Amino acid sequence: MVLGAGRGPLVNASLRAARQADRKITVYAIEKNLNAVVTLQNWRYEEWGDQVTVVPCDMREWEAPVRADIIVSELLGSFGDNELSPECLDGAQRFLKGTSRPGVGRGSDRGLIRAQPGDWALHWEREWGGVPS
Repeated sequence: MVLGAGRGPLVNASLRAARQADRKITVYAIEKNLNAVVTLQNWRYEEWGDQVTVVPCDMREWEAPVRADIIVSELLGSFGDNELSPECLDGAQRFLKGTSRPGVGRGSDRGLIRAQPGDWALHWEREWGGVPS
């Protein structure tokens, strides 16, 4: 499941990773911004096909038809603007088959991660030597 799928970059990355691993996956792309949903639906029609289900709603109100093996999300957005707050993802834990493992780092460092509230400050400190004021 891709929570807060936006215009689809994490869906594309998930499908690419599955292709490289020679695995077949089904993706639920959940997005509440109806303008972004139009783009997701276009991606589905043009590229993704039936392997992606676009769900146009707020993840906090959605009832998943199945439990996910993994949840992918860009927690802080492009500019660290808290567009997908930790409170949303905490409520999304019910979608998982198992439990999540908290972590901090860049996706290129750690693969898939789930940050906890306040982790960005620890990451920023480690990467750039201080938290911006």
